Parts: sequence; C-alpha cells; structure tokens
Amino acid sequence: MTPEQYQQIGELCYEALQLEPDQRKAFLDQACAEDQALRQEVESLLSYQQEAEDSFDTPALEVAARLLAKGQAMPTNASATSTTKLLNDDPTVVVP
Repeated sequence: MTPEQYQQIGELCYEALQLEPDQRKAFLDQACAEDQALRQEVESLLSYQQEAEDSFDTPALEVAARLLAKGQAMPTNASATSTTKLLNDDPTVVVP
C-alpha cells in the first residue's frame, strides 16, 4: 500500500468518525464508490475504533472489583495492591 493510500484511508476514517454511526454507510457508499478494498480498510479501522470505545465504557475500578469479587484476579504488584486498598476503602464494594 502506498503512502497516499494510507493517507486516503486515514482521511476517510476521520471523516466517517465525525458522522453518526447510522450515517457512515451512506458516506462510505459515496466516498469509496467501487473501491471495495478501500472500503474494507476504512470499515476495519472504524470497527477497531468502536471496540476501543466500548472497552472504555466500563470504569477500570469497576471491572477490577468484579474480577476480585469473583476471585479471578489477585494482586501481584504494588499497583494492584493499591487498587485493592482503594476497593476495600469503598463500603459499596465487597472484596473477598
């Protein structure tokens, strides 16, 4: 892939991200026309972007609390120990 193609993919991805998700298909229909490879690259980046956004929807401490409560994670370093202390100081979180 050429630098120009990478730039085009990046620009289209950026433009698509400025749109509401339900508007992106029509945008890509017009912007990519008959270039299915271009469209696939842009859609792939949009998909990764959505996955990244979804992974940040739940606060990390909430995820850590759930895992600790289920016994699926144990502190193994100072950072994890600090997290456990924070969780233990919160009366709404039950840590085994």
